[in-house]
Amino acid sequence: MGVIVPHINQSFFSDAIAGIEEVCFEHNHSLIICQSHESFKKEGLAIETLIRQNVDCIFISISLETQSPKYLEEIIHHDIGLIQFDRSIEYNQGSECTKGYSVTNNNTQDSYSAVKQLLKEGYSRIAFLGGPDHISIYQDRKQGYCNAIRDNGLVLIDDLVVSDVLDEENAFKTAVKLLSTTEPPDAFLLPLIINL
Repeated sequence: MGVIVPHINQSFFSDAIAGIEEVCFEHNHSLIICQSHESFKKEGLAIETLIRQNVDCIFISISLETQSPKYLEEIIHHDIGLIQFDRSIEYNQGSECTKGYSVTNNNTQDSYSAVKQLLKEGYSRIAFLGGPDHISIYQDRKQGYCNAIRDNGLVLIDDLVVSDVLDEENAFKTAVKLLSTTEPPDAFLLPLIINL
């Protein structure tokens, strides 16, 4: 088995690896772990390495740079199982990747619920700082935020919705900029911040 994650030192990914490793051990499978470091090129090299190692299956949480299913299609082409988890890429209906599996949370509902809770607590100018729009979990989180704002009779303010804000420095600068406006947000819905 192979697993490719952006960073092994993030608790979510290290927990996921630990779970995968435990199941592999129970079924007498070895596990090869690779990191993409959020690079599409490194992700491709990791996939090529795992293919050469004749793994049975590859678990992958795609990098922030990944906007093409090119390397994922190589996995399917070599008759290797493909399981995308947490972050998955959207692909065209005819893509080979539709033969793989995807394991994700209901990010739309989770984001919706978080905004609804903030509104219930009296916040009304909620800013959304999200990830890259080409990755489905960030699309879903933004959609949940927008739905919750609209469903609760509020006007969606474009200036309070900022995409591609995952690293700590960028998130800090964006928050400071929003807080220094004449009508600052009174709450923030944030993604998992990444130390790049």
